[in-house]
Amino acid sequence: MTTSNYKRQGTQSIERIATVKAKLYLALFSFCFAVMVPHAGGTVTNGYITAVLRSECTSAPTPPPPVGGTRVGTDYVIMTVADADPMNYTNAQQLATDAVFLSLMPLYCNLPMTASNCVTREVQWNIITYDVNGNPRISGGPPSGAQYHSCAGFESGPPVILLQPSDQSVNSGQTATFSVDVSGAAPLYYQWMFDQTNVLAGATNWTLLLPNARSDQAGTYLVMIYNTLGSTNSRAATLTVDSGPAATNGYITAVLRSECTSAPRPPPPVGGTRVGTDYVIMTVADADPMNYTNAQQLATDAVFLSLMPLYCNLPMTASNCVTREVQWNIITYDVNGNPVASACASSGCQFHSCAGGATQTLPATLKISPASAKVGLSWSTMASDFVLEQSSNLVDWYPVTWPAGTNFDTISVRLPPQGSGNFFRLRH
Repeated sequence: MTTSNYKRQGTQSIERIATVKAKLYLALFSFCFAVMVPHAGGTVTNGYITAVLRSECTSAPTPPPPVGGTRVGTDYVIMTVADADPMNYTNAQQLATDAVFLSLMPLYCNLPMTASNCVTREVQWNIITYDVNGNPRISGGPPSGAQYHSCAGFESGPPVILLQPSDQSVNSGQTATFSVDVSGAAPLYYQWMFDQTNVLAGATNWTLLLPNARSDQAGTYLVMIYNTLGSTNSRAATLTVDSGPAATNGYITAVLRSECTSAPRPPPPVGGTRVGTDYVIMTVADADPMNYTNAQQLATDAVFLSLMPLYCNLPMTASNCVTREVQWNIITYDVNGNPVASACASSGCQFHSCAGGATQTLPATLKISPASAKVGLSWSTMASDFVLEQSSNLVDWYPVTWPAGTNFDTISVRLPPQGSGNFFRLRH
């Protein structure tokens, strides 16, 4: 055998060896690929039956955990309770029992509530079935129903305040209510305090009720909360008690408000009027809040007309919705100041212009347009009972007339020949 033949045969042998090795490696790789990459949830032969506790903004968790496994997410808890037909929901309800959900409640109830999730203190129990590839098939409730289940008693750790008591304003004789929402290991104990130092006997619940509020009960209220692991105090919420008479039947009110304003609460005492940043409300009578026909007879157009100057002089700012037109609205409230019914005055739902409805005339703003040699005057109220005057020396003033039917939002008058100074004023 020549050297060249030997080299050629050797090369062929090496190529055959390389080919065999490549085929072997490919076979091994194919075998490993087939057995080492099942679905991440674990292998099932029928489907996944799961018990899920999740916030309302959370989709069905995927993939489900292996059979018998539990996974805790940022806003959900899921447990796979069985390998069974995912299309047989009746059987799924028998497998995901209430006892399973109860065992998961402490896991969900100790999830942190943050701005980026929807975890709440109440949660629905949810059964979700998945096919063998981990795709959701059916979602519904357990046999016990779709009601929400409270986390009370399932939390751990020292008390943490989730919702602070808010300030209250009531009329004399109404009920004031303060409440706090707290998480922490049970049992939790509460003690309400008046004006920081006065212990309120018997006030040992998460809610404090003060029926028939009196003026001497006005002040601050806080609650101390504690368990075996720690304690905390709430903020001091303020109670304001209006000394005016409270209604015994209900509050019938006349309301002028901007379109983005809710029903003002609480209503003022009977006969009282309150001016807010974007509303005016007057309680015109103590009467049945469910009898709206009677309410329309009590809140007359004359009442609304008397309130127009108050509304029309509210400042228009970027943070409110005050406009130059407003609807007349009758709102009835129960004796505790809760809105019952709301509708338009008996004269209709049309918008009423503030033109002529204001009683205060504020300084005018002068705007000169050189191109037209006109002067434009505008002012922040719509009172029509004023006189527009001009002067060249700030001593002698002369009335300025304008055509009948002028839009009172802006008045335009011809300027004297250029070079003469003129001053304008509104005399009310």
